[in-house]
Amino acid sequence: EIVFDKQGLPRRTIPILNHLQCRFRFHRDRPVNLYPLGGKTSDKPVHQIHNLVYSVEAVGPLGIIFNLRDAFGGNLLSAHRFLSLQEVAFERLVVENQYVTESPPLPLHEHEARILLTHGLLRSHAAGMNELYYLYRCFGTNNCTSNPFQIVDKVRDYNLRQRIGSMLYRFPLNPRLYLRVRGLDSDPTHRKLLFSEFEDYVNDTATQKRKRDYVRAKVKLHRAARKERAAEDPHQRDA
Repeated sequence: EIVFDKQGLPRRTIPILNHLQCRFRFHRDRPVNLYPLGGKTSDKPVHQIHNLVYSVEAVGPLGIIFNLRDAFGGNLLSAHRFLSLQEVAFERLVVENQYVTESPPLPLHEHEARILLTHGLLRSHAAGMNELYYLYRCFGTNNCTSNPFQIVDKVRDYNLRQRIGSMLYRFPLNPRLYLRVRGLDSDPTHRKLLFSEFEDYVNDTATQKRKRDYVRAKVKLHRAARKERAAEDPHQRDA
C-alpha cells in the first residue's frame, strides 16, 4: 500500500535519504545532437536530447548492488553518468518502480548553467572509472550528492551566511535543505513527480516490452555471474 504525505507525494521508507541527480534543460532549437560513432556530424543526427541528466552512482562487480557496508568501506566504484531524461524515466520509473521528485529549477543565469554543465562534463571525464565511491568520509567523500554540490559551489558566489551553509554537501540527506541554506531553493513549496511528465511513456506498450526484455537480460547476466562466483569459490559451491 502506498501512503501519501500532505503534499500528495508517496511517503518514503527512509524520508531523508536520497539519490541526487541534476537535470539540464536545453533550448528547443539547440538540443544535444547524437551521431553514429565514426559518422559525420554534418549529416542529420540520429537522435536529439533536450534534457540531460548528470548522475553519480555506486557500481560494483556484476551481481553486487548498492549496500551501506560497501558504500562506507570504499568497495564500490564511483560512476559519473550523463544520460537523457527519458532514460532516467525508464530506469527509475519503468524498471525500478521508484518515485522521482523534482525541485524547482535553480535560480542561475544562463552563463552559470553553461559553466555548471561544463564542470560536470570535465569532472566526469577526469573521474572515468578510477575513483572509489565513499558514501561518507571526513575528507574525500565521493557520492551522488557531494559531487554536484561541490561543482555548484565553484560556480556560485555566496554571501557569508550562504558560504557557511555550503559546508553541507557530504551526505545524501535532504538535498532540498542543502539548496535552501545556499539560497538556491527558489520555491520551497514546489513538489513535482517526474511520473506526471512521463505517464504516457511509462504506460506505452513499447516501453513495457522494452522493460521485459531488459529485465530478462539482467536476470540472465546475474545468474551467469552467480554461477561463475560459485565455480571460483569451493566453499560456496559446497554450500
